[in-house]
Amino acid sequence: MKSLGRWIKKWREVLICLVLFFIFAAPVLIIKGIGISDKIQAMAIIGLIFITAFYAIQTQKLVEEERKKRYAEFGMQRIQKFLRPLLKRLDSFKDSVSQIAEASKYPLLNNFENSLGIFRAQLNETKEFFIEYLFMTNPIIRYGYLKITKMTILKSIENRSEEFVTYWTEKIDEYIGELETEVNNEISRICKNIRKTYGFFSQKTEILPSSDDLTVLSDRPPTRI
Repeated sequence: MKSLGRWIKKWREVLICLVLFFIFAAPVLIIKGIGISDKIQAMAIIGLIFITAFYAIQTQKLVEEERKKRYAEFGMQRIQKFLRPLLKRLDSFKDSVSQIAEASKYPLLNNFENSLGIFRAQLNETKEFFIEYLFMTNPIIRYGYLKITKMTILKSIENRSEEFVTYWTEKIDEYIGELETEVNNEISRICKNIRKTYGFFSQKTEILPSSDDLTVLSDRPPTRI
């Protein structure tokens, strides 16, 4: 029964065209007063129309499949060239923010201005990175990055007020975490679409919590759709 269902699904366009052909051809065959040659010509025209329609549908399906594959390939490039490198940069941000927090608590042992300068330099480098791969970003990721950069514009942090630095580091960590979550979500969406495009899935409703799932998809082997 399942094999019959798969066969019907595979050839459904052909079956639909054949059914419609006989529906439209039947009146031509039963109409009286029309010669045999005229009936044959009319049926040939009807058949040609449905054959043309069938190949037009098949061509459209091929174009759509090719578009999906190009989108999947672009998704892989986004992961490799932009999203995963961005996650590494966000980890560096966290380390720098921790150093700033430590420097504000123990100013004699740590250089606060240098720690802050390193963090701002990392942000500037990431700005160039965003500009280079702007076509691979989305509005949510750009907005998350801008939230982080706007926090560094505040001049009050340079006064090393312990209360303000504590607030500042907590906010920066929060914004970095939000951006990390969005980047991981984007990687998960891309991975899911790629697997759908090429006909594999690991679960009906899968949740991919991190970019590591790109290489380790599931403990269960994928199943052909």
